[in-house]
Amino acid sequence: MAMRSGPAALASGSTAGVVAAAGLLAASALTHPQFFLLSGAILLLTASLTLVRRRGRGILEVEGGRILASLVGGSAVAGAGFASLVLGPGLPHADTSQDAFLRRAGLHGLLRREYRGRFVRHLARFVLEARNPNGDISDENLRSISRILNSDMKKIWAHY
Repeated sequence: MAMRSGPAALASGSTAGVVAAAGLLAASALTHPQFFLLSGAILLLTASLTLVRRRGRGILEVEGGRILASLVGGSAVAGAGFASLVLGPGLPHADTSQDAFLRRAGLHGLLRREYRGRFVRHLARFVLEARNPNGDISDENLRSISRILNSDMKKIWAHY
């Protein structure tokens, strides 16, 4: 009989299927622990439904027992994987952005200059609105705003 992988192997009712499913569950736990907790709860509920009705058969003879065995085995392997992380050197202190590097290197002046430059470069992406609820914005106010922003301002009438 050819070796099946994953859920198909578990459904076949073999011990190899339980081991394959446990390996897949361990891999999912190591890559996405939060999702594993949710999927583990769902699998536990699913397994309990068939374990209640097993009627004298061995625990690995019913589908719920195989699901439970693969969940326990996968959890054990994942637990060993997480425990091995404790023995290691710890998290690497890698900078994931230019900002983090400049901050860690103590280059605060350069960091401020970068922030200021980004603000000016990205300011054109935003529409700045000046509204006067009492009516029209005077030409004097428009010139004042243009001078403050160092940019030409346009008056556009909109009716909502």
